[in-house]
Amino acid sequence: MSFCIAADIGGTNGRFCVYDNTTKELIEYKSYRCADFDTFESLLSYYLNSLSIDIPKQAVIAIATHVSSDYIEYTNLDWNFSVSDVAKTYKFEYLKFINDFTAVSLAVPSLNSEQLIQVGEYKVDVAAESPFAKAIIGAGTGLGVSGLLPSQGAWVPIQGQGGHVVYGPNNEFEVELFKYISNEYGYVSAENLLSGNGLQLLYQAVAFVNGSEAQAFSAANITSNGLDGSSDDCLSALNTFCGIFGSVASDLVLTLGARAGLYIAGGVVNHMQDFFANNENFHNRFNRKGCMTPYMEDIPVAIISDTNVGLLGALASRESRFQSLGVTYTQ
Repeated sequence: MSFCIAADIGGTNGRFCVYDNTTKELIEYKSYRCADFDTFESLLSYYLNSLSIDIPKQAVIAIATHVSSDYIEYTNLDWNFSVSDVAKTYKFEYLKFINDFTAVSLAVPSLNSEQLIQVGEYKVDVAAESPFAKAIIGAGTGLGVSGLLPSQGAWVPIQGQGGHVVYGPNNEFEVELFKYISNEYGYVSAENLLSGNGLQLLYQAVAFVNGSEAQAFSAANITSNGLDGSSDDCLSALNTFCGIFGSVASDLVLTLGARAGLYIAGGVVNHMQDFFANNENFHNRFNRKGCMTPYMEDIPVAIISDTNVGLLGALASRESRFQSLGVTYTQ
Protein backbone atom coordinates (compact mmCIF):
# COMPACT_ATOMS: atom_id res chain seq x y z
CA MET A 1 0.00 0.00 0.00
CA SER A 2 1.28 3.45 -0.91
CA PHE A 3 0.35 5.34 2.26
CA CYS A 4 0.25 4.71 6.00
CA ILE A 5 -1.06 6.97 8.75
CA ALA A 6 1.35 7.52 11.66
CA ALA A 7 0.31 9.16 14.90
CA ASP A 8 1.93 10.02 18.23
CA ILE A 9 -0.73 10.89 20.78
CA GLY A 10 0.40 11.98 24.21
CA GLY A 11 -1.56 13.44 27.05
CA THR A 12 -1.34 16.99 25.65
CA ASN A 13 -0.74 16.86 21.90
CA GLY A 14 -1.73 14.50 19.12
CA ARG A 15 0.60 14.53 16.10
CA PHE A 16 -0.44 12.93 12.81
CA CYS A 17 1.07 12.45 9.39
CA VAL A 18 0.79 10.22 6.35
CA TYR A 19 3.89 8.26 5.38
CA ASP A 20 4.44 7.77 1.67
CA ASN A 21 5.90 4.27 1.35
CA THR A 22 7.18 5.08 -2.14
CA THR A 23 8.95 8.41 -1.57
CA LYS A 24 9.67 7.79 2.16
CA GLU A 25 8.27 11.23 2.97
CA LEU A 26 6.01 12.44 5.78
CA ILE A 27 3.09 14.39 4.35
CA GLU A 28 -0.26 15.74 5.62
CA TYR A 29 1.31 16.65 8.98
CA LYS A 30 -1.08 18.03 11.63
CA SER A 31 -0.91 18.59 15.38
CA TYR A 32 -3.87 18.99 17.75
CA ARG A 33 -4.53 19.61 21.42
CA CYS A 34 -5.98 16.43 22.90
CA ALA A 35 -8.03 18.44 25.41
CA ASP A 36 -10.09 19.77 22.50
CA PHE A 37 -11.54 16.30 21.88
CA ASP A 38 -13.81 14.19 24.08
CA THR A 39 -12.69 10.85 22.70
CA PHE A 40 -9.85 9.27 20.77
CA GLU A 41 -12.24 8.55 17.92
CA SER A 42 -13.28 12.20 17.61
CA LEU A 43 -9.62 13.24 17.30
CA LEU A 44 -8.90 10.56 14.71
CA SER A 45 -12.02 11.48 12.73
CA TYR A 46 -11.05 15.14 12.72
CA TYR A 47 -7.66 14.31 11.24
CA LEU A 48 -8.98 11.83 8.67
CA ASN A 49 -11.55 14.37 7.49
CA SER A 50 -8.75 16.88 6.92
CA LEU A 51 -6.82 14.70 4.48
CA SER A 52 -6.46 15.75 0.88
CA ILE A 53 -5.95 12.12 -0.17
CA ASP A 54 -8.08 9.01 0.23
CA ILE A 55 -7.93 7.64 3.75
CA PRO A 56 -5.11 5.06 3.90
CA LYS A 57 -5.87 1.48 4.84
CA GLN A 58 -2.91 1.25 7.22
CA ALA A 59 -2.23 3.10 10.48
CA VAL A 60 0.34 2.88 13.29
CA ILE A 61 -0.39 4.86 16.43
CA ALA A 62 1.83 5.50 19.45
CA ILE A 63 -0.14 6.39 22.57
CA ALA A 64 0.81 7.49 26.08
CA THR A 65 -0.55 4.54 28.01
CA HIS A 66 -0.06 0.82 28.58
CA VAL A 67 -0.87 -1.26 25.48
CA SER A 68 -1.42 -4.97 26.01
CA SER A 69 -4.96 -5.89 24.89
CA ASP A 70 -7.73 -4.91 22.50
CA TYR A 71 -9.20 -2.59 25.14
CA ILE A 72 -7.11 0.54 25.71
CA GLU A 73 -7.57 3.03 28.53
CA TYR A 74 -5.52 6.23 28.68
CA THR A 75 -3.52 7.07 31.80
CA ASN A 76 -3.80 10.88 31.65
CA LEU A 77 -6.94 11.32 29.53
CA ASP A 78 -10.51 10.17 30.01
CA TRP A 79 -10.37 8.10 26.83
CA ASN A 80 -10.95 4.40 26.25
CA PHE A 81 -11.63 2.36 23.14
CA SER A 82 -11.28 -0.99 21.42
CA VAL A 83 -8.56 -1.45 18.80
CA SER A 84 -10.71 -3.79 16.72
CA ASP A 85 -13.69 -1.41 16.89
CA VAL A 86 -11.53 1.48 15.67
CA ALA A 87 -10.19 -0.65 12.81
CA LYS A 88 -13.68 -1.67 11.70
CA THR A 89 -15.12 1.85 12.04
CA TYR A 90 -12.47 3.42 9.81
CA LYS A 91 -11.98 0.36 7.55
CA PHE A 92 -8.30 -0.08 8.37
CA GLU A 93 -6.87 -3.31 7.03
CA TYR A 94 -3.83 -2.92 9.29
CA LEU A 95 -3.93 -1.02 12.58
CA LYS A 96 -1.25 -1.08 15.24
CA PHE A 97 -1.06 0.60 18.65
CA ILE A 98 2.14 0.76 20.71
CA ASN A 99 3.23 2.66 23.80
CA ASP A 100 4.58 6.11 22.95
CA PHE A 101 7.95 5.59 24.63
CA THR A 102 8.37 2.20 23.07
CA ALA A 103 7.99 4.16 19.82
CA VAL A 104 10.60 6.71 20.93
CA SER A 105 13.04 3.90 21.70
CA LEU A 106 12.46 2.35 18.25
CA ALA A 107 13.43 5.65 16.63
CA VAL A 108 16.65 6.14 18.60
CA PRO A 109 18.95 3.93 16.44
CA SER A 110 18.07 5.98 13.33
CA LEU A 111 18.63 9.45 14.84
CA ASN A 112 21.41 11.71 13.61
CA SER A 113 23.44 14.47 15.26
CA GLU A 114 21.01 17.17 14.07
CA GLN A 115 18.22 15.53 16.07
CA LEU A 116 20.25 15.40 19.29
CA ILE A 117 21.67 17.88 21.78
CA GLN A 118 24.67 16.46 23.62
CA VAL A 119 24.69 16.80 27.41
CA GLY A 120 28.03 16.64 29.19
CA GLU A 121 31.46 15.57 28.07
CA TYR A 122 30.70 12.17 26.56
CA LYS A 123 28.78 12.00 23.29
CA VAL A 124 26.24 9.36 22.39
CA ASP A 125 26.90 7.37 19.23
CA VAL A 126 23.58 6.05 17.93
CA ALA A 127 25.20 4.08 15.12
CA ALA A 128 27.75 2.22 17.23
CA GLU A 129 27.14 -1.40 18.16
CA SER A 130 27.38 -2.05 21.89
CA PRO A 131 26.97 -4.95 24.30
CA PHE A 132 25.19 -2.55 26.66
CA ALA A 133 21.66 -1.19 26.79
CA LYS A 134 20.40 2.31 25.97
CA ALA A 135 18.03 4.12 28.37
CA ILE A 136 15.21 6.39 27.18
CA ILE A 137 13.24 8.76 29.42
CA GLY A 138 11.13 11.84 28.85
CA ALA A 139 8.86 14.24 30.73
CA GLY A 140 5.72 15.57 29.08
CA THR A 141 2.16 15.25 30.34
CA GLY A 142 3.50 12.13 32.08
CA LEU A 143 6.91 10.51 32.47
CA GLY A 144 7.77 8.06 29.70
CA VAL A 145 10.42 5.39 30.25
CA SER A 146 11.83 2.74 27.93
CA GLY A 147 15.08 1.18 26.87
CA LEU A 148 16.84 -0.73 24.13
CA LEU A 149 18.58 -4.05 24.72
CA PRO A 150 21.24 -5.37 22.34
CA SER A 151 20.41 -8.70 20.71
CA GLN A 152 22.32 -10.33 17.85
CA GLY A 153 23.38 -7.06 16.25
CA ALA A 154 19.98 -5.37 16.65
CA TRP A 155 18.14 -3.41 19.32
CA VAL A 156 15.09 -4.76 21.15
CA PRO A 157 12.80 -2.21 22.86
CA ILE A 158 11.44 -2.48 26.38
CA GLN A 159 7.72 -2.00 27.01
CA GLY A 160 7.36 -0.66 30.53
CA GLN A 161 5.72 1.89 32.82
CA GLY A 162 8.81 3.08 34.67
CA GLY A 163 7.42 6.58 35.15
CA HIS A 164 5.30 5.25 38.00
CA VAL A 165 8.18 4.08 40.21
CA VAL A 166 8.22 5.58 43.70
CA TYR A 167 9.99 8.90 44.30
CA GLY A 168 12.31 9.27 47.28
CA PRO A 169 13.71 12.63 48.50
CA ASN A 170 17.48 13.04 48.28
CA ASN A 171 18.18 15.93 50.67
CA GLU A 172 16.59 17.88 53.53
CA PHE A 173 14.91 20.40 51.22
CA GLU A 174 13.30 17.60 49.22
CA VAL A 175 12.16 15.95 52.46
CA GLU A 176 10.18 19.10 53.22
CA LEU A 177 8.81 19.15 49.67
CA PHE A 178 7.89 15.49 49.99
CA LYS A 179 5.87 16.13 53.16
CA TYR A 180 3.79 18.72 51.31
CA ILE A 181 3.36 16.59 48.18
CA SER A 182 2.58 13.31 49.98
CA ASN A 183 -0.33 15.03 51.73
CA GLU A 184 -1.76 15.57 48.25
CA TYR A 185 -0.99 12.19 46.67
CA GLY A 186 -0.15 9.66 49.35
CA TYR A 187 1.89 7.55 46.95
CA VAL A 188 4.33 9.88 45.19
CA SER A 189 5.65 8.57 41.89
CA ALA A 190 8.42 9.95 39.72
CA GLU A 191 5.75 11.02 37.22
CA ASN A 192 4.01 13.10 39.90
CA LEU A 193 7.07 15.38 39.83
CA LEU A 194 8.77 14.83 36.47
CA SER A 195 6.02 16.04 34.12
CA GLY A 196 4.27 19.25 33.19
CA ASN A 197 1.83 18.86 36.08
CA GLY A 198 4.73 17.74 38.24
CA LEU A 199 6.63 20.96 37.59
CA GLN A 200 3.56 22.90 38.76
CA LEU A 201 3.37 20.74 41.87
CA LEU A 202 7.06 21.24 42.58
CA TYR A 203 6.64 25.00 42.27
CA GLN A 204 3.71 24.98 44.70
CA ALA A 205 5.69 22.86 47.15
CA VAL A 206 8.75 25.11 46.86
CA ALA A 207 6.63 28.19 47.52
CA PHE A 208 5.04 26.52 50.55
CA VAL A 209 8.39 25.47 52.05
CA ASN A 210 9.87 28.93 51.38
CA GLY A 211 6.86 30.64 52.93
CA SER A 212 5.90 32.31 49.66
CA GLU A 213 2.50 32.69 48.05
CA ALA A 214 2.27 30.41 45.02
CA GLN A 215 0.85 31.95 41.87
CA ALA A 216 -1.42 30.18 39.37
CA PHE A 217 1.46 29.49 37.00
CA SER A 218 1.37 26.93 34.21
CA ALA A 219 4.44 24.76 33.55
CA ALA A 220 5.31 27.15 30.70
CA ASN A 221 5.05 30.14 33.08
CA ILE A 222 7.27 28.43 35.65
CA THR A 223 9.86 27.62 33.01
CA SER A 224 9.96 31.12 31.52
CA ASN A 225 9.92 32.87 34.92
CA GLY A 226 12.68 30.62 36.19
CA LEU A 227 14.85 30.99 33.12
CA ASP A 228 14.61 34.80 33.03
CA GLY A 229 15.21 35.09 36.77
CA SER A 230 11.96 36.91 37.53
CA SER A 231 10.91 34.35 40.19
CA ASP A 232 13.22 32.73 42.74
CA ASP A 233 10.62 30.06 43.51
CA CYS A 234 10.26 29.18 39.82
CA LEU A 235 14.04 28.95 39.46
CA SER A 236 14.21 26.74 42.55
CA ALA A 237 11.48 24.51 41.08
CA LEU A 238 13.45 24.13 37.85
CA ASN A 239 16.65 23.28 39.71
CA THR A 240 14.78 20.78 41.88
CA PHE A 241 13.19 19.25 38.78
CA CYS A 242 16.62 18.81 37.18
CA GLY A 243 18.03 17.20 40.32
CA ILE A 244 15.18 14.73 40.68
CA PHE A 245 15.39 13.98 36.96
CA GLY A 246 19.09 13.18 37.40
CA SER A 247 18.33 10.71 40.20
CA VAL A 248 15.51 8.93 38.36
CA ALA A 249 17.47 8.79 35.08
CA SER A 250 20.58 7.39 36.76
CA ASP A 251 18.47 4.76 38.55
CA LEU A 252 17.20 3.72 35.11
CA VAL A 253 20.73 3.57 33.71
CA LEU A 254 21.93 1.44 36.62
CA THR A 255 18.92 -0.89 36.38
CA LEU A 256 19.38 -1.48 32.64
CA GLY A 257 23.17 -1.34 32.63
CA ALA A 258 22.73 1.35 29.97
CA ARG A 259 26.33 2.23 29.31
CA ALA A 260 25.45 2.85 25.65
CA GLY A 261 23.76 6.10 26.68
CA LEU A 262 20.79 7.96 28.09
CA TYR A 263 18.37 9.64 25.65
CA ILE A 264 16.03 12.31 27.00
CA ALA A 265 12.82 13.22 25.17
CA GLY A 266 9.67 15.15 26.09
CA GLY A 267 8.47 18.72 25.95
CA VAL A 268 9.38 19.77 29.51
CA VAL A 269 13.13 19.36 29.02
CA ASN A 270 13.00 20.56 25.42
CA HIS A 271 11.59 23.90 26.64
CA MET A 272 14.72 24.45 28.75
CA GLN A 273 17.39 22.67 26.73
CA ASP A 274 20.42 24.83 27.56
CA PHE A 275 19.45 25.25 31.21
CA PHE A 276 19.00 21.51 31.63
CA ALA A 277 22.10 20.52 29.69
CA ASN A 278 24.28 22.71 31.92
CA ASN A 279 22.44 22.20 35.19
CA GLU A 280 24.72 21.17 38.05
CA ASN A 281 21.85 19.55 39.97
CA PHE A 282 21.18 17.19 37.07
CA HIS A 283 24.84 16.30 36.56
CA ASN A 284 25.58 15.86 40.28
CA ARG A 285 22.57 13.64 40.91
CA PHE A 286 23.11 11.67 37.69
CA ASN A 287 26.81 11.01 38.28
CA ARG A 288 27.09 10.65 42.05
CA LYS A 289 25.75 7.21 42.94
CA GLY A 290 27.92 6.17 45.87
CA CYS A 291 30.16 3.25 45.01
CA MET A 292 28.78 3.32 41.43
CA THR A 293 29.96 6.89 40.76
CA PRO A 294 32.90 5.74 38.56
CA TYR A 295 30.42 3.61 36.57
CA MET A 296 28.17 6.63 35.93
CA GLU A 297 30.70 9.35 35.19
CA ASP A 298 31.34 8.41 31.55
CA ILE A 299 27.74 7.54 30.54
CA PRO A 300 26.89 9.59 27.41
CA VAL A 301 23.70 11.67 27.57
CA ALA A 302 21.72 13.48 24.86
CA ILE A 303 18.43 15.36 24.55
CA ILE A 304 16.26 14.31 21.60
CA SER A 305 15.23 17.62 20.03
CA ASP A 306 13.14 16.19 17.16
CA THR A 307 9.48 16.39 18.21
CA ASN A 308 8.52 13.89 15.49
CA VAL A 309 10.53 11.08 17.06
CA GLY A 310 7.35 9.26 18.15
CA LEU A 311 6.03 9.27 14.59
CA LEU A 312 9.30 7.82 13.31
CA GLY A 313 9.26 5.10 15.96
CA ALA A 314 5.64 4.22 15.28
CA LEU A 315 6.49 3.68 11.62
CA ALA A 316 9.52 1.58 12.56
CA SER A 317 7.25 -0.72 14.60
CA ARG A 318 5.82 -2.11 11.35
CA GLU A 319 8.96 -4.19 10.80
CA SER A 320 8.27 -7.90 11.07
CA ARG A 321 10.73 -8.32 13.96
CA PHE A 322 8.55 -5.97 16.04
CA GLN A 323 5.34 -7.83 15.26
CA SER A 324 4.80 -8.76 18.91
CA LEU A 325 5.03 -5.17 20.16
CA GLY A 326 1.77 -3.54 21.20
CA VAL A 327 -1.55 -4.64 19.73
CA THR A 328 -2.17 -5.20 16.01
CA TYR A 329 -5.39 -5.68 14.07
CA THR A 330 -5.25 -7.10 10.55
CA GLN A 331 -7.96 -7.94 8.08
